[in-house]
Amino acid sequence: MVHLTILDAMGHDTAAGLSGALALGACRNARRQGAGLLAKADAVEAALLEQYDHRRYVTGVPATPDTRTGGLRWVNRGHHPPIVIRDNRYTTHLGCPPAHPMGTGLGLPGTVCEEHLQPGDRVVLYTDGIRRGAPLGRPGIRPGPVHRLPDPPPRRRAARPRDPAPLICEWIGPDLEPARTAADLTGLHPSRRHPADHEDD
Repeated sequence: MVHLTILDAMGHDTAAGLSGALALGACRNARRQGAGLLAKADAVEAALLEQYDHRRYVTGVPATPDTRTGGLRWVNRGHHPPIVIRDNRYTTHLGCPPAHPMGTGLGLPGTVCEEHLQPGDRVVLYTDGIRRGAPLGRPGIRPGPVHRLPDPPPRRRAARPRDPAPLICEWIGPDLEPARTAADLTGLHPSRRHPADHEDD
């Protein structure tokens, strides 16, 4: 089981960075305590409400792809829906009833949605930067900004915090051999993984 979360804090100022960092810390803490998808989002909301009292909010999608079966589970908290890219050609938005952004305290119920991935599918979680990168006159998201992101020099990238930042996860399939090869290439050999990585969400 892999734990993925993308977060997007309201605004572009220092307070937005601080609220985003608080949300990330609360999410990590909840995950390490064994919280599920809904509980992780609730933990983020509780931390934001305690610190900012409805003045700041964060949208996000916590998700858990199952590397054994290809099952994908996720919760939408006022964020853009995930995209699945199949066969490097077809894209689809994964629908899921959204709950309110974390930190607003609106009390809308969250829903855990599920999708079964095919080997080779890529799941893309993204923020507003991807949508702003689309050309005028062509609303929504198209494959271009997802596949080919701008690659400025490192110093310039550090000075551009609003660059698009998608999170892309590819499911190789249930067979162990391709997974071991991919793990070796990324340095995530099974013998070096933390025991918590094997826990179900």
